[in-house]
Amino acid sequence: MTARRPQQYCDFLSTYDSSLTNAAFIRRYDWYPKLSQTFTARHGWFCLREVDLWTMALPKVIEFTGDSLAEMGLISASLDYLLQARYPGHYLVLNSGIAGNRFLQNAPQDEAIFQTFGEALITRLPNRLKKVKPKCVICFAGINDLLLPLISSAAQQTQFDAKKFIEWVTRFEHDLRQAGSQLIFSDLLPFKLSHGQTTHPADQRAQQQRILLNRQLDQYNWTFQASKTAIAQQQHFVPDYDLGDHLHVNKAGGQLLARELFKRIVTDC
Repeated sequence: MTARRPQQYCDFLSTYDSSLTNAAFIRRYDWYPKLSQTFTARHGWFCLREVDLWTMALPKVIEFTGDSLAEMGLISASLDYLLQARYPGHYLVLNSGIAGNRFLQNAPQDEAIFQTFGEALITRLPNRLKKVKPKCVICFAGINDLLLPLISSAAQQTQFDAKKFIEWVTRFEHDLRQAGSQLIFSDLLPFKLSHGQTTHPADQRAQQQRILLNRQLDQYNWTFQASKTAIAQQQHFVPDYDLGDHLHVNKAGGQLLARELFKRIVTDC
């Protein structure tokens, strides 16, 4: 793609797992570029949002959505690999995750990076689901609902309420079921705002809220108990599965969660 007019800033879908999704800027047909590993960069690389194919095949659609845990592709691409290896052509995995996205609230507007977090999931997803008609919706969301009021002045106006959150997820699950889709909603994985010797003042409060929410989510059969897999021990991220920021899984963590999700999908979806 070549821009023919001056461009303003826009956010874009990116992936940290380039095994199935990839893109690069290049003006030579005979050169294959090596993608750099710039995990700390604010921008990744441009990717196609979707490719529509005309086909007679009728695979079961798996909609993978939520926040950065979804968008990064480390879980969804691993799940797609398992499904295609075992049941080639039977499943189609789509990814509509947005880094920073919240389940209940739109993006706060007090900082430029916050503004890229998009509309609330319950606002933006229904119209998409009418188009793709998924058999199953896998959702990783809630951490930003909890964290953003602790770090964004604009988001402080909507403090996290576990009871209200559960009520809306329950309503969301009911609406999906009425439309013929099944929800698999992940509980909140462990995280840590502090790094090294620096202690973040909001860490303890955030952890208490996360544990409280997970206890309430545990009572529903549509909950995926990601925090109770081998990815965590005693409410902490296992280092082998930590991307390094104490917020996201690495490739090994994505593969671990994908294996557990695979069991749920082939049984329930």
